[in-house]
Amino acid sequence: MRIGIFPGMIEGMTPSEIHYIAFRKPPLGKRGYDEDDVDDLLERLERFFRDPAGASMTADDVRKAQFRKPPIGKRGYDTGDVDDFLDQVVNEWPQVKTDQSFPGSHRSAS
Repeated sequence: MRIGIFPGMIEGMTPSEIHYIAFRKPPLGKRGYDEDDVDDLLERLERFFRDPAGASMTADDVRKAQFRKPPIGKRGYDTGDVDDFLDQVVNEWPQVKTDQSFPGSHRSAS
């Protein structure tokens, strides 16, 4: 079972909970982010939060992450859900000020 996202949930989130994050599908006829690309980043986040000394990752890595469009015929993950979650991760990252956010338009990679 995967859990949905909501504002303020990152603070105190466990690595296991990151594993179970769920994103909606985009509206019919729209393509979101490639699920494998997003899942790869979530796995990196989970490893980092399990062992920060053993898994190198920064808020900038999250901020600069880019995702491909899913294959034709697949919808992928809703871009707004993914961007909102990753904005929260960056904003709640201890070394990053809360006013440092990224626009979702920088996420799509062709």
